[in-house]
Amino acid sequence: MLHLRCILSLGKRAQAGAASNNDFLNRKPFMSNAIARRLESIQEKGAMRSADVANLLNVRPETVSRWNNGKTLPHASTEKQVLELEFIVDKLADIYEPHDARLWLFSRQRLLEDQAPADLIQQGRTDMVLAAVNQLLDGVHL
Repeated sequence: MLHLRCILSLGKRAQAGAASNNDFLNRKPFMSNAIARRLESIQEKGAMRSADVANLLNVRPETVSRWNNGKTLPHASTEKQVLELEFIVDKLADIYEPHDARLWLFSRQRLLEDQAPADLIQQGRTDMVLAAVNQLLDGVHL
C-alpha cells in the first residue's frame, strides 16, 4: 500500500511539473531589446508618439509597436534611421524640453531653408538636420 501511495504521489508531482513547464513555455516573455530602448528614448526626449516615429521612418505604426514589444526587429537600413533619429532627439534634448523638441522637428526651420526637419528625416537627409541641431547647440541662429 505504501508503495502504491509513493507511485501515485510521484505521478501527481510529474503532472504538476509538466503543467508548470507548459505554463512557462506558453508565457510570452517580456522581450526588451536595444531598439525598444532607443524608441523609448525618442518617445520620452522628443515627446513623440509611436505614430510620429512610424511616419518619420516610413513604416506603419503597427511595425513600431512590434519593435517596442520585441516581436520583430527593423531591417538594417531602418535600424540605422532609428539610431540617427535617436541621436538627433538626444541632441535636441540638450536644448529643448520634450514637447518643444517635437515642435522643432515638425516645424519649418530657417536653418534648413524653411523645410521641416521631420520631412528631411523621412527623405533620409539626417545630415542636414544634424548640422542644424549642431548650429543651435553652438548658438548660431541665423
